[in-house]
Amino acid sequence: MRPEERSGIVFIAMVFLWGTLAAEPFHIFAGYFYKGIYTAGNLIKLPPVVISLVVVILFTVCTVILQKLSKTDAVPFIPGAIAVLTLIVFIQRTADKLQVDVGRAAALIIPVVILAVLYVFRLRFILTWIAEAYIFSLPVALLTATLFEPIARLGDLVRKILYITKYNEIDVITPFDGLAGIPGIAWGIVFSVLAVLPVLYFATQKKKETSVWIR
Repeated sequence: MRPEERSGIVFIAMVFLWGTLAAEPFHIFAGYFYKGIYTAGNLIKLPPVVISLVVVILFTVCTVILQKLSKTDAVPFIPGAIAVLTLIVFIQRTADKLQVDVGRAAALIIPVVILAVLYVFRLRFILTWIAEAYIFSLPVALLTATLFEPIARLGDLVRKILYITKYNEIDVITPFDGLAGIPGIAWGIVFSVLAVLPVLYFATQKKKETSVWIR
């Protein structure tokens, strides 16, 4: 299977799975990334609109960087690095709160164990698919927050249909709602395009085949 075909399949799969528990490890990763940006923005007293804009920009930039890395021999290391880093953040947050979220702990520990087994057996093929799942969690999370979440706010029935918003923790549209007389949904459409563009661009780029440490 060509890399661009795999990228398209993974992205579409992530969109459909995003509102389910199956995507919980990826939800947590994207959520922590958002909370880190939001907390930093509050510490330096940035206006809510600016913080939201920074969130959109950094999510997009990180997607581009990770997708570039996925075209290199670094791709097998991406899921391990992200999974371990997310688990470390969880442990730190747990220590601060002195309370363990068992569900989240399981959702983060299980992927680390599975990835450890994959590394032992050098299963590059599977690691590549998981890497892309982690990478696409950022644009899918941003797409959910900027496009589907504003639409879901139109009513309870709409929210039930758009199950993708069920575990959404990211809010970047509220500060923009009504800004310059433009409704939040319109802003959301603009930002959702930014979220999808890197995915579309890199999905059409062919990967250069090179020697790798995992076969």
